[in-house]
Amino acid sequence: MSTEPRRERPPGTDPDGRGSRGPRSPRGGGRAHRRGDEPRGALPAFSRRSALWTAAIAGYLVYAAALLSPIWLQRVEPKWDAVNYFYPAFAFTRDALLDGRAPLWDPFTNCGLPFHADPQAPLLDPLALLLAPAAPSASQGFALYWSIHWAWAGLGALLLAFALGAGPVGGLVAAIAYAFSGFFVGNAQHTTWIVTASWLPWTFGLAHLALFRRSWGLALLAGAAAGLSALGGYPGLVSFQVFALALWLFAAAAASDARGADLWRSLARAAAIVAVVTVVLVAIWAPVLHAFLTHAAQYTDRAGPLPREVANYQNPFTLRAAVSLLFPRAVLELRDTFDSDVSMLDGYAGALALLLAAAWVRARGLRRAWWIVAFAALMFAVSLGGAAGVRTLLYDLVPPTRYMRHNAGFRIFWILPLAAAAGAGLTAIFRRAELRRWTTRAAVAWLAGAIALAVWVASALSRHDVTQEVVALALVPGLAVVALGCAAIAWAAGAPSATRARAGLTIVALLFAGDLAIHVHSQAKTVWTVPGAIAELERTSIAIPATARRLLPAEQEALGIQLGCLNYQQVLRLPVVEGYVTMTAQGFNDGLVQSRGGAGGGGGPGGGGGPPPRPGRAVRPDDGTGLQRGDRAEPVRRGARGEPVLAVAAHLRGASRGMGGGDTLERRRGLPGAGAGRRAGARAPRRSGPPRDLRRREDHVLRSRARRARPGRASGTRSGPREHRALRAGLERRDRWRPRGGVAREPLVPRRRGLGRAAPGGVPVPAAGLVAARGALGDRSGAQRRGRRRPHGA
Repeated sequence: MSTEPRRERPPGTDPDGRGSRGPRSPRGGGRAHRRGDEPRGALPAFSRRSALWTAAIAGYLVYAAALLSPIWLQRVEPKWDAVNYFYPAFAFTRDALLDGRAPLWDPFTNCGLPFHADPQAPLLDPLALLLAPAAPSASQGFALYWSIHWAWAGLGALLLAFALGAGPVGGLVAAIAYAFSGFFVGNAQHTTWIVTASWLPWTFGLAHLALFRRSWGLALLAGAAAGLSALGGYPGLVSFQVFALALWLFAAAAASDARGADLWRSLARAAAIVAVVTVVLVAIWAPVLHAFLTHAAQYTDRAGPLPREVANYQNPFTLRAAVSLLFPRAVLELRDTFDSDVSMLDGYAGALALLLAAAWVRARGLRRAWWIVAFAALMFAVSLGGAAGVRTLLYDLVPPTRYMRHNAGFRIFWILPLAAAAGAGLTAIFRRAELRRWTTRAAVAWLAGAIALAVWVASALSRHDVTQEVVALALVPGLAVVALGCAAIAWAAGAPSATRARAGLTIVALLFAGDLAIHVHSQAKTVWTVPGAIAELERTSIAIPATARRLLPAEQEALGIQLGCLNYQQVLRLPVVEGYVTMTAQGFNDGLVQSRGGAGGGGGPGGGGGPPPRPGRAVRPDDGTGLQRGDRAEPVRRGARGEPVLAVAAHLRGASRGMGGGDTLERRRGLPGAGAGRRAGARAPRRSGPPRDLRRREDHVLRSRARRARPGRASGTRSGPREHRALRAGLERRDRWRPRGGVAREPLVPRRRGLGRAAPGGVPVPAAGLVAARGALGDRSGAQRRGRRRPHGA
């Protein structure tokens, strides 16, 4: 008797031992297709299977390319956070790579921003590093980056469906159901969510195969997939996937045929695979984590865990939103009745997905399929937020969940097993005649439930003044797909014919493809919009040397509203004080008050002088600061976090005059506060034919100001050797604000030339000019400042 331990069967195979390799022979003598049993001229069974899987992959890629063609052909452009936050970050990365430097520091946003410390920046994403410099434009590169990640997600779902026992057509259905599900369509604006979700099925599929094939190479590949999901991905989903993977592997091992010592060995193997995936993930993610924990922790107030109320109750996927499992358009029309954002309310994976997944559970038997049902149910409860209680428990037991503020993002962890089980269920239905008969009865019940739900949804839509045309668009597609799917399954179950079974399989797969295509276009409001913002932004970037370099602060803000891109400064390379970023500056105003500086030439690089005045002290009136009211100056006041401090800005404007930057640097570089250093009545500098060389141009302006200076003026307006040296220091160094160290200096970034003419990139931003910009924007009302929301995907 052999003492070799019995090898457990993967839970993805059928109860009678059938896997993805085909049915057994009717006579019970092994596989139906053995090597050598084929008729002459026929391909071997393995080659036929490979050809079928290759055809399924090619069919999916063609389908995805056609459905996403408006994106990569740029007939449409992304909307909301994709255009306001992620596209400018991609464009900034591209500009830096074309300049021949690493995009570590962003001098144009929030008076300087540690760009490399943002976990959502595409700084280390291999695809971004490949497409950013190679694409003809930033918009084209971002469109390809967006659509390639989207299509890649479906291939991972196909792999996971294969691991669960699906055939080629079932794998194709799983790929379509996952890649164009409500998560991708609803959260299309959150590019980092798409990046993480595109690698998630690869991590789960490779780890599942590694567990039951006992392959450590597949475990390493699963860890690599998890690590790539972190580069340019969303940190909350990245960290949670390790916990979800552990639950998946332990449950799958417990549901296998192993018993006794074999079961314990299988559980130990699952623990080892989770450890391998975690180690590889941390190794790949380490540069981003180090930058975030060292640089961002001192810069932003978003580096710590979220409060319990925010983490547990913000943007959940509610029970009422579960209507989107059949009628996603209805939830879109009723979005004003939900507390969550509209992008968090779509959980669609196909009108037949639940029916096919139930068929897979029936084929496997509940004793062998309980693990995936329990996993999906647990993840659904987590996506509900604090309402179900599971999310509250995880906040205390799983520390990474304290950093996730959008609970509906967890729905990707139940959409993935639903799509994979649907593909495996479709394969099982058309392999077994008795399962087709059971599915026919279940389909009739599913159609009756869909009709009842449609009646309730129609009444809810009518109460909210939705037109009959919109009601029809919201309900008819789902009901039609369910009815046609029931008819196809019933027709295939009518006779035990292999030809009819294959025809029914093809019909259901086509219904799935059409259903998800309708879903993408009916929910296009959350995916894309007509071209406008990005096109205008790129046209403006070409015309910067003639137009945008002399914009005043109010004009810069109006430009952002006009262009429809809140982070336009990263594309146009114009410094702004308050960008649309997730990392808010911690103690910014306190750092300004405590920083050393001096009026009349003391502040800034190369200057001496004393500290700025303390709160409550008066400031010398100055034209253009917004502080002068007649002949009386307002006192300095210390603002709340994120609130402009006008008096400090006025003081540092005086310092910028001492640098020679009030009239020359700020005006030339299009900085906010241009011209603030010139007193009323003073003549402008001579503008006749300045030399091309940057230093010679500044020397020319300084000499012109020195010749026109008159005695009796306030200190800080006369040019001299000290001002000349300070200006030179400002040209050779780049200043940025740092919370604990005042002003930090970095080497000057070389200027960039692109698009056939000199672009405004690479010019350093003096600290005084940036702070003056913050003061100039201080005339905005508090309601306007508070109305500027943070990106949803953060």
